[in-house]
Amino acid sequence: MSSLPNLFSPLEIGPVVIRNRIASSAHVTNFALDGYPTKRHAYYLAEKAKGGIGLIIMEAMYVHPSTHARRTAIAGYDPEIIPDLNRVTSMVQEHGAKIFVQLLHMGRQMVSAESRLPIMAPSAIPSQSKKEIPHAMTEVEIEEIIKAFGASARIARDGGFDGVEIHGAHGYLIQQFLSPHTNKRTDQWGGSFDNRLRFALRVIDEVKEACGPDMAVGIRISGDEFTDGGLTLDDMQQIAVGLEGTGKLDFINVSQCNYDGLSFATMIPDMHFPFGSFVYLAAGIKSVVSNIPVFTVGRIIDPSHAEKILADNQADVVCMTRATLCDPEMPNKAKEDRLDDIRYCIGCNQGCVGMMHRGFAITCTQNPTVGLESELGSGTMAPAPVQKRVFVIGGGPAGMEAARVAAMRGHQVTLWEKQNALGGNVLLAAAIPARQELSGVVRYLSHELERLGVQINLNTEGTAQRLEEERPEAVIVATGARPVLPDGLASGVVKVVPVEDVVQGKVTVGDRVILVDDDGHYRATSVAESLAEQEKEVTLITPRTIEGSDIVQISWITQHTRLRAAGITITTGSAVAGTEGRSVLVEDLYSGEETVLEDIDTIVIAGVRQARDELFSELQGKIPEIYVIGDAMAPRSILEAVREGHLLARKL
Repeated sequence: MSSLPNLFSPLEIGPVVIRNRIASSAHVTNFALDGYPTKRHAYYLAEKAKGGIGLIIMEAMYVHPSTHARRTAIAGYDPEIIPDLNRVTSMVQEHGAKIFVQLLHMGRQMVSAESRLPIMAPSAIPSQSKKEIPHAMTEVEIEEIIKAFGASARIARDGGFDGVEIHGAHGYLIQQFLSPHTNKRTDQWGGSFDNRLRFALRVIDEVKEACGPDMAVGIRISGDEFTDGGLTLDDMQQIAVGLEGTGKLDFINVSQCNYDGLSFATMIPDMHFPFGSFVYLAAGIKSVVSNIPVFTVGRIIDPSHAEKILADNQADVVCMTRATLCDPEMPNKAKEDRLDDIRYCIGCNQGCVGMMHRGFAITCTQNPTVGLESELGSGTMAPAPVQKRVFVIGGGPAGMEAARVAAMRGHQVTLWEKQNALGGNVLLAAAIPARQELSGVVRYLSHELERLGVQINLNTEGTAQRLEEERPEAVIVATGARPVLPDGLASGVVKVVPVEDVVQGKVTVGDRVILVDDDGHYRATSVAESLAEQEKEVTLITPRTIEGSDIVQISWITQHTRLRAAGITITTGSAVAGTEGRSVLVEDLYSGEETVLEDIDTIVIAGVRQARDELFSELQGKIPEIYVIGDAMAPRSILEAVREGHLLARKL
């Protein structure tokens, strides 16, 4: 019997029974092609089903051409997609999970360049993030979109789904009608509470009729818009009572926010948010909704935490979306009380929403098989045809993942790490208070290496001579990268140091610090924030138009906010041109104007890194098989390091 009885109890959602309370909420994958679902959807979601999840809500089908945001979105208005939907639903249901699909119209929260049609909204008020002024919908257009929701629901029914979720959250069209922030109409669709609720109720009617008695129908709502003049939890409790009162809904899924301002950052909270930050919103809705289940979502990664949410009656279903993306086997492991074996999501947002916002197919920093399940998913890792003695040189994420997968395939693996601990640059990043969760990468890989019997030698530097003496069949060089300081800055007075030395405590930076962000990622911004918390006077200078320019969009908002709250001076489009004594010359790269900053103690550089690939070169022709991966190949991020370690070991 599981030690998590609430989490692994079945639940009736209208006519549908799910086997446990773990769900994966709808999320964009960018797996679709020209509006059609693909086999990547089917294998990706089936992997979660095989892992023991109770319910999957497939990403949104767009109900009308006016909201078809991109080629990689699903055209939920086109009956031609039904055979592809059937492939998805049958593969998921084969493994015992139930699958719903989300129905969506984005309203004003897109741009017409995507659909090549005017964007629609209740009122001609632009979204703060998209800026484009929408067309205020006419009565005829409102009726057309209501009918479109019903037509998409019929496609979902014919596609084999167990239920549908109407997307009324995140500031999309239904929420735009509900909210006085976006609805300024004076006709029957706006003004009073009942009028603003009318569109949602009509959509529910249409969808329920289309689905019939055998499918579950629910709605996703934002428990709070977190926007001045927008809907609050008190408002949403009143709305939830009205929605439940129709008798046509089987569940309410509670999220938060819209696209306006800082609100957007809460939609997919990263590691800088506490676990379960927004469970209180679901609890607030559940307190007024008594007859249908309430779902909660947002930074719930630990099954024990999910169990407590259920035990405390804060929700009936817990959406653990990124958690089951990172480890699809998480539900099975939790049910078997193998909590230490779980690969826990670290909330970095880099591979999932970060890739999605860049227009690429989603993946996961820790799980490079995401989106490639047909080739790399469970059951695809074959034993090595020839078992080899494999030496991995370097215990960062690339080396550790390569060692893990090689050992899983039956190779005899030895890992040498010259430091006194595994982790490489991940340990440095995790040493920064705001980034401590990155240590989860090292925790999981260390646990797996021990479980698999990999021989680990710390404080052991891999040299060509020592490796020749060991005579392994294969060597994987994962020796990382070294920082490179720019030429011409050293003055003998102002210290010029790499950011890595600061994190390791190798240098004392003094009270007045310049931090040069020539990296675009957290190497600069998180260290700047950390120094400011130590009451240093920090000036962050970057040649780019904005600091932390490569941080994923949804996470950058919170980083940007924290930097300003910390009192850090930020100078963009500029570079350090030179030093004289304790004076530092800063040049505006656009105007050429120069500014002098006085009494500077240290210039900290987060910039160019150089691959440590010397060992790879030395071993050429001396070892039967020699490979280089991760930063030793080319300095990048944890995501690329783990992926390359995984893929290489699959081929050994």
